[in-house]
Amino acid sequence: MKQVATGAMDRLITIQQPTTTSDPNTNEQIISWSTFRQVWAKKDFAAESEESEESGQIRAKNRVKYTCNFFGAGASSTLNEKMRIVDNGKNYSIYVIREIGRNNQIEIEAEYIAETADNQ
Repeated sequence: MKQVATGAMDRLITIQQPTTTSDPNTNEQIISWSTFRQVWAKKDFAAESEESEESGQIRAKNRVKYTCNFFGAGASSTLNEKMRIVDNGKNYSIYVIREIGRNNQIEIEAEYIAETADNQ
């Protein structure tokens, strides 16, 4: 994989990690998100997107690839697919993480799922 020039990383993204707690009244599991890291990244749109319909809902999946500089052995090794990326107010689920070079850059593939009610 080819490395990306740092100057091309023009988008500030937030990587968030989930924390699960229990509601004291209902014992229901509640997921909250906290900032793991903010990094500058280059965003590329994947050639493929897909749309499906489930239970009267239209779901559009937009797949993207982010490339950012490696941010330290400890932090980079704990980056995982349970985390998400927040970019311009949209939450992207991480599904692939790749190292580019030897501890140099990270490529993250993620998808944004937009759901809308089918009004027809």
